[in-house]
Amino acid sequence: MHPHQMAAIMANLTILGAGLIGGFVTSVLAQRGHQIQLHELHPAVALQEHPSIEIISSDVLDSISDIAHSRQDLVINMLPG
Repeated sequence: MHPHQMAAIMANLTILGAGLIGGFVTSVLAQRGHQIQLHELHPAVALQEHPSIEIISSDVLDSISDIAHSRQDLVINMLPG
């Protein structure tokens, strides 16, 4: 599948963690037009503001129930370990 075709398929994403790699992945996906819900315990570590990124400052383990019941097309785990 061509990368430009994926934008039409995966529109709503949840990303867990915005460290070095998670921040990069979030930036690239936001620039490609995806709507992203980013769960990051320390939002100051999170990337620059982008209109497609909603940053949720919480412990992912506390939010796991909400994440499981959300209408996301894909959840990407970028947490260490």
